[in-house]
Amino acid sequence: MSQQNDSDLMKKIEERKTILATNLLNWSKNNSPDYPWRNTSDPYHIMVSEMLLRRTRASSVIDVYKKFIKKFPTVFSLAKSDTREIENLIVSLGMKSRSQKMKSAAQIIVEKHAGKLPPEESELLAIMGEESYYAVNAIRCFGLNQRVPIFDVNVKRIFERVFSTEFGKAAHKKKSSWEIVSSAVPAKNIKQYNWALLDLGKAVCTPVNQKCGICPLNSICDYAKNV
Repeated sequence: MSQQNDSDLMKKIEERKTILATNLLNWSKNNSPDYPWRNTSDPYHIMVSEMLLRRTRASSVIDVYKKFIKKFPTVFSLAKSDTREIENLIVSLGMKSRSQKMKSAAQIIVEKHAGKLPPEESELLAIMGEESYYAVNAIRCFGLNQRVPIFDVNVKRIFERVFSTEFGKAAHKKKSSWEIVSSAVPAKNIKQYNWALLDLGKAVCTPVNQKCGICPLNSICDYAKNV
């Protein structure tokens, strides 16, 4: 996108962001699922959920998450664990490599941060992985109450359709993509707003067979107006 297009896009977002947030929040009251990790503000628990959810369906993670938190309720207990214990707990989710990553992350938090997840993006990236922007922002938003966006393929699709834009390939790795979605984050109800975006992209604004007729954003969506 050119600088002029960026400017036009940001103006369009500014004009629509109040309706965007209001309609999303109203929709989510009756449509967003009640996952167990959405009922906690513990940064460690949020970190665990994000690592378990990576490339995995939320429905498959629910029971595993509950058992994991019961077995390793604190970052200290996870840091001292045996990797095989972790593997046995999460075996049903696949991706065996995440067991060592989860223990390593916990060890870094204990050894370098006295058992508390740091609030700075750079330090969280050092813990979670250099390109783990989504997981880091999830921890910052849902666990540390920071006003930051969430950006995945679902959020990308919603913004592209609502605002007639194109993020391009590997959008989650581009700073400009995060800046664009960040400009729409409301001043309050940030957690609910980010959850609602994710939920809408999975249930309504889907890649195919999208449900524009019942979408809460159809009044401000460029795509819906042309369907």
